[in-house]
Amino acid sequence: MRALTLSLLTVATCLCLVSPAAAATTPVLGKKGLMPYGKGWGSAHPRTIFNGGAPSGSVSRIRWRHWGAATATGSGRAPQYRPSGGYYATPVRVQLRATRLGRCPGGHRRAYTRLIVREQTRPGGPFGDWFAWTLDLCKFDAQPAPCPAVSFAPERSDGAADLGAWDTDCQTAQAVALASKPIAFDPGPHAGGTARYRMQTQGFVCSGSSLDSEPSIAWSCLRGTAVVRWTVRAL
Repeated sequence: MRALTLSLLTVATCLCLVSPAAAATTPVLGKKGLMPYGKGWGSAHPRTIFNGGAPSGSVSRIRWRHWGAATATGSGRAPQYRPSGGYYATPVRVQLRATRLGRCPGGHRRAYTRLIVREQTRPGGPFGDWFAWTLDLCKFDAQPAPCPAVSFAPERSDGAADLGAWDTDCQTAQAVALASKPIAFDPGPHAGGTARYRMQTQGFVCSGSSLDSEPSIAWSCLRGTAVVRWTVRAL
């Protein structure tokens, strides 16, 4: 019994000595302090992430799998807006993919620099499309590289303006934006005053939205970690 006790103490001591080194090599999610008043950023497999603003910018009760691999997957819960205003009483399910292992500037530990997410449109409902939580988990205000606008002439719009590309080139971004040419602005009225649009092209899945009060469609497309964004203003 004495020998067993000594053996257990030896194992525990070894684990204590190893743990700090192992922790130092465990990747973290993005940069610590990524967002003012945020939570979870710069931590390994965080149970909660939060932007620090509206409740919709948070995911809690996250359970991660394959943390440390090229892609870590997770599931959690998040508040979801109701079309009529406010939030549903029950949180929706959320799926997460952390990827692009690297190092943030000034950081000493490896970090996942991309986070791709999708969530249920309502409690118990279908999942929406995948989207980038933010373009770069090392720099919250990162913006896509600007690309030349795409003309839709002679259609009743001024084409794709404010076109930007992230993890892809402008030629691809222009081809993706051009594919939205046949999709016309829907003036509604719609529940919540917002219309939704969707298309797939060049391997990208694209989601668009417009307000009934403003004749323009804001588009965002995702393929892997590549993002293309633009706005179409109806004439």
